Amino acid sequence: MALTPLLPQSGSGTRSFFLGQLGLTESTFGACVDDTVQEHNGEALDSAGDIAPYSVAQYIAQSNEPGDVVDRRGAAVLGSVNGVAPRNANGTLNTAFPFNRDVYNVVPTAKLTDPTIAAAFVGSTSKVCAQNGVIATYGFGTIANCGSTDLRGES
Repeated sequence: MALTPLLPQSGSGTRSFFLGQLGLTESTFGACVDDTVQEHNGEALDSAGDIAPYSVAQYIAQSNEPGDVVDRRGAAVLGSVNGVAPRNANGTLNTAFPFNRDVYNVVPTAKLTDPTIAAAFVGSTSKVCAQNGVIATYGFGTIANCGSTDLRGES
């Protein structure tokens, strides 16, 4: 079967991440690629052989009840990379999957000392870090340094 590569629309974070994982750039993917599909929309996979990057987190979130996230998986099926599945047997994110993308809670540095902000985001016992079930429901994994404020951008 011939494959038809699809790539999310220009400006998509999933597009940039996927191209980077493959060692490609905006100017190096082939002319055979349809790069006009909406990211995280498996309904675009409408012909045999269609293949596209899809956020594992979005796939998991779209599959969960009660349906807080619109299910647009359509015909999408997540594939393994080098024999590593993107999901665990229970449907949660497999953090050993080779295409993992870090996400962050962004808080202004000056607000980190605010008691409400600190309780919500700072330290491993913060309210955000204590929500493992919610984190998994939306397709994310937890990390050992949850609540760390070591990584900072512009102040």
